Amino acid sequence: MFQIPCRSISCSSTKHGYSNWRQRGATIADFCVSITPVEDYQLPPEAYQHEMEREEMRRQLEQERREREEERKEREKEQKQIANLTSLVTEFLKKKTQMHKSSIHHDGAMYSTGGTNTH
Repeated sequence: MFQIPCRSISCSSTKHGYSNWRQRGATIADFCVSITPVEDYQLPPEAYQHEMEREEMRRQLEQERREREEERKEREKEQKQIANLTSLVTEFLKKKTQMHKSSIHHDGAMYSTGGTNTH
């Protein structure tokens, strides 16, 4: 029930009560609110909908972050493997070049790799 000075309005629903109240010329200044705490009050589930949506978004973002981190670690691992292989190939080629150079110097004579002998 809503009470306006010198008037009283009774309605079965709050929505209709507000309409009747406003139709009779009441303003927000005429409205009096009394708030009484209720023990163990539970908000309806839809009141938490934005929280649930935010939590779901947070979980998705966290999952995406973890996936990006795993991809980054995998790329780093691949780059280290490439660097290691490059180093091994470089060392192999250096040794191969040194062996080749030492094989063309034999008994003080130098042999051409083109198949012709030079003295």
